[in-house]
Amino acid sequence: MRILSTLLLGTSIAIVGAGCTIVATQGPVNRPAAAVSTIPNVAMQGDLVPIENWTTTLLTARSVPRVGDVREISDNFSFEGRIFAHATLTSEPGSNGGHPSIEMRWYNGDKLVSVKKMEPTINTSPYYMVASTSGTAIGPGRAHVDLLANGKLMASKAFVVFEN
Repeated sequence: MRILSTLLLGTSIAIVGAGCTIVATQGPVNRPAAAVSTIPNVAMQGDLVPIENWTTTLLTARSVPRVGDVREISDNFSFEGRIFAHATLTSEPGSNGGHPSIEMRWYNGDKLVSVKKMEPTINTSPYYMVASTSGTAIGPGRAHVDLLANGKLMASKAFVVFEN
């Protein structure tokens, strides 16, 4: 998997405490999530189902100890805390999603704060992705995170960052 990063307003994929991170994995998960994880390119199996046709569930939470393990699901976050966006992509058993271009876009109101890009090999269902940022990177107020695949909006999740 290749990870690309576009940074706005001081966010970073490499520094977990000060900006955004992205982690992706596939299938059953039984390993701790890292700040940045790479999954080796593996042979595609099954029928290709364009990722745009997969079902996507996007949650925001205060804790994701492992990809696929979402805890403290919330729409309200503190300015000092972490904000996790956890996506689950599902399709028919035995299908694969190819090598889509994925973006996680973080907004404060309508203002784009950060964009994280990656091109994973999606060869199993379910496929999990986690992106995180801090309340300080987003800023106080109404915010949302969007998940795009090959330029198509797959899911959007609104949340609020409180200053206190």
